[in-house]
Amino acid sequence: MGIEAKDTNIIVTSKHSVLISDVADEVTRNKSIEWLQQRFPVTEAEIFEIIDFYADKFDEHDETSIDLQNIGNAIDIDLECKSVSDGMFFNILSYGKQFFPNENRFPMLFKYGLHTIVIECMTDIKNGNKDFESSSMHVAVYDTIKEIVSELSPDEIINSLNEDMVNLK
Repeated sequence: MGIEAKDTNIIVTSKHSVLISDVADEVTRNKSIEWLQQRFPVTEAEIFEIIDFYADKFDEHDETSIDLQNIGNAIDIDLECKSVSDGMFFNILSYGKQFFPNENRFPMLFKYGLHTIVIECMTDIKNGNKDFESSSMHVAVYDTIKEIVSELSPDEIINSLNEDMVNLK
């Protein structure tokens, strides 16, 4: 199990030499684990190793990496992603998987990861620090979130997203 380099710029799965870029392209299209395994001879573990590979490869983000909107209201925040770079997408999926290791649905991992990032940023703000600024992923998410829920306190944002996280499970 794993991934390895073949030649100079070709990265493949170790067992069947599947190009990881082919799998990654389909992950960005939100294809399910089941679909990926029918299309490619890969295990679930290899798929998440590919996600982690791309998350590590594209770990620098800025304000153009993600664009969010609140399709809910001030009491019930419902974040919708209008656009996201591939690198940010892989990083958020990987982050979600760290906190929800038994989840394997990409839309849920993205939502879990995104909500966790926002909650961490708001918790830092609430506590009077900005530790989240050491992560470009957190900063990029914070930069977009502060514009769309600026009228809310960190506590209101945290409570709304925490409630949403419980309802997602």
